[in-house]
Amino acid sequence: MGTNPQHKNTDTCWRSNLISVIIPAYNVADLLPTAISSVVSQRPASGHALEPFEIVIVDDGSTDDTAAVVRAASKRDPRVRLVSRPHGGPGLARNTGLAACEGDRVVFVDADDRLLPGALDELASAMPAEPGSIVIAGHTESGWHAASGRIVDQVLRPVAIREALGPGTAFRRYVYGRIPSVVWAAMFSRSLFNDIRFRECSPHADAEIMPRLIRSAGHVILIPGVVYEYRRRPGSVVDSVSESRLNSIRVQRGLLKLASTRPNQPMLRSAGRRAVIGSAFGLAAFITQKRHLGTVVDIERWARCIRRTAGVRDITRWMFVDPWLRPTYRLYAASVLLGPRTAWIVDRVARRMRHVRDSR
Repeated sequence: MGTNPQHKNTDTCWRSNLISVIIPAYNVADLLPTAISSVVSQRPASGHALEPFEIVIVDDGSTDDTAAVVRAASKRDPRVRLVSRPHGGPGLARNTGLAACEGDRVVFVDADDRLLPGALDELASAMPAEPGSIVIAGHTESGWHAASGRIVDQVLRPVAIREALGPGTAFRRYVYGRIPSVVWAAMFSRSLFNDIRFRECSPHADAEIMPRLIRSAGHVILIPGVVYEYRRRPGSVVDSVSESRLNSIRVQRGLLKLASTRPNQPMLRSAGRRAVIGSAFGLAAFITQKRHLGTVVDIERWARCIRRTAGVRDITRWMFVDPWLRPTYRLYAASVLLGPRTAWIVDRVARRMRHVRDSR
């Protein structure tokens, strides 16, 4: 039977040296076994025992056999535990997992992805003993990339060699786009979530919470090891056309608000503005591309929504008064103001220019 936790964990009930792997699951009965297998099969790299771990799978109100898959897995391996909740989205499902987990360190895995061999060992080995720490590693990415309209197969690393950062430096790196805006391929001290919780802004809950976690961390460790396989699927949340996609712009405006609290750092504010413009431009180009591929999309309604969410007055002002705003982003901003069709044309031209440049 699934459990529904009624209490909030406190420091005293976390088990030291236990790793909690939290997997939110919604109607993924066909994909979940691969994710579970990738965790239960974790082994240490060499020379020492793997630290104990539990797998907390949160069934987010699934209507398929997701819960049955988890129950079968828990019979085979007692480290697997089912927690059930009404459907609320991946962010709220992760909050439920955080309330139910018992470890003092947390790793998040999406139900349609998988941990690579040795991932937990590599993350745990890099984790500082002090509470309030984060370790961020590399990941692979494969599958259909909707925004670029192509199949991707790449390895992404946050650094070439290990780096230890304070929260201020880590936050600047994040705003500049040098730290991934995802919670997987990372390990977190459970204590970071005492006062921070996921907000349901699917499909961008990761990008919303990451800057808040980094600002609250005592230590942020970046390692080059690749620990996670992110698999893009056509028809997944990140590939769909819905009102929730406007959350990408709202999340970046939240990041800009955080960046603007840093006094005497105008370049950091400018980076936050670039994030808002880039998100609005990317969404405008994506919507038009979807229409070209046959999806029924009301372009003019989306144009109004994008401009309203991004802020027409702000974008217009940034175009003319921000001395650190690159010419490319001034063009992106103008494209957002002119509409999704213009953004799509600019995006196509930019992609073609990058292709020509890279082929030389």
